[in-house]
Amino acid sequence: MMHCKKSNHTKIPIGLALMALVIGMTSTVQAKSRLILPPLPQEANQLTTSIWQQLRYHFAADKRIELIKPQVIKEYLRLQKTDTKKLESSKLDLEKAEKLLKEGWSDYKKLKIDSAIKKLQQAKLNFRRLLPFTTSIQKLLTSHLHLGIAFLAKGEETRGKQEIRTMLVLDPARAKRKLNPKHYAPEVIQLYKDLKSEVLALPSANIIFELQPEGMNAWFDGAPLKGTLMEDVPEGEHFLIGRAESFQDYFASKYIVAGENLITLNLQKEVSLDLEQYFAPTQNPYDIPYGIASFLDSMTLKLNGDILFFYRISSDVNNTPIAMEGQLYDQRSQETSAVEKVMLSSSRETINQASRDLVRRLLSQLDNQGYVVTQQVANKSDKEKRSGQVEVQSSTEQDRIVQENLRNFPQKQAAKPWFKKWWVYGAIGAGVLTVVGSLFLFTDLGKSSASTSTLEIPNPAVN
Repeated sequence: MMHCKKSNHTKIPIGLALMALVIGMTSTVQAKSRLILPPLPQEANQLTTSIWQQLRYHFAADKRIELIKPQVIKEYLRLQKTDTKKLESSKLDLEKAEKLLKEGWSDYKKLKIDSAIKKLQQAKLNFRRLLPFTTSIQKLLTSHLHLGIAFLAKGEETRGKQEIRTMLVLDPARAKRKLNPKHYAPEVIQLYKDLKSEVLALPSANIIFELQPEGMNAWFDGAPLKGTLMEDVPEGEHFLIGRAESFQDYFASKYIVAGENLITLNLQKEVSLDLEQYFAPTQNPYDIPYGIASFLDSMTLKLNGDILFFYRISSDVNNTPIAMEGQLYDQRSQETSAVEKVMLSSSRETINQASRDLVRRLLSQLDNQGYVVTQQVANKSDKEKRSGQVEVQSSTEQDRIVQENLRNFPQKQAAKPWFKKWWVYGAIGAGVLTVVGSLFLFTDLGKSSASTSTLEIPNPAVN
């Protein structure tokens, strides 16, 4: 006798739907907007310090705002200083490149050619990336030479010669340099001599340099420029570095062709890290200079921030703060709030009150999602409100009943006790839905192995 049992799976989608509803309800909690409050100005006095403390306190009190820690902001700004930035960004990479160069040459000597090529290629790439942070290319030259020798050992003659030829083109001392017979085989030394003769016999270039500002330091392939004319330069890729006090460092790869070449090197003024310049209020976000806007955007993204606090402090002849302007700049929407201004004095009560008023006015320009409301939208809302008031005052008699009903509409009531608020019942409802959904889901899953749609055939051996 055969019989068929059919399972009922209709309960599973119900349970899943209920659990999805609960997850949807619990995911409505909105993330806070992360605010970057810049560190104190460099010449901050005791009064300015008190103002900053109060600003932090009042901003942190708002549930829509999360303040980024001051030490995190200070560390980021510190790393933007030119010398420190170079040191921090290149130190670890340089150590890694030197290690790869050493290990790659060691593998070559142990006849681990494939491993040697892999490490020497990576060392060459790392040294090339480090060129903007150093004036020496000696280790880059060594990585080209050793990589070329490793390719030759593998039988890849074309690639081996190309690496050594590149090294000769870049080497400022190519005409006089010789390989040490203690470190290189006679065959390698002879090949190096032959390739050097080929490079020196190629058509060469003369380069005239135009340098701005005058007195700047410049390096061509790691060699300091002496004057503005360089002769007998091999055709090919070369590297140029320029540096001067209060100017941005310059680095470029130039392809030099045989004949006469003119290279203009014009350094750009370095943007200072004057906080009052970077965080100054603006009437229009599009008026922020490109260099400052780029810096602020990079800073906000790096610190995972959302909103920046702009400020301007006005002082009297004794350098005592008398007024302060504040503004919020939303990096996400590239919008700014209106500029708010408060007056200051030396009394603690006035500072506290002024800081509270400034923060309150600025935060009133955030929407429910924590985004800055544009000045245009805010002004439009104010106009609509005023327009609405005039319309009510000038309404016709036929509209009087409607307006009367609107005035009789229930107004906002006093705050309810916590046990009567909607979110308490929402939480209870979510818990009930979770339990019910789980019962629907897991009870039905437990039965699914017994209630299948397969045929059950009695075992003939039993009869």
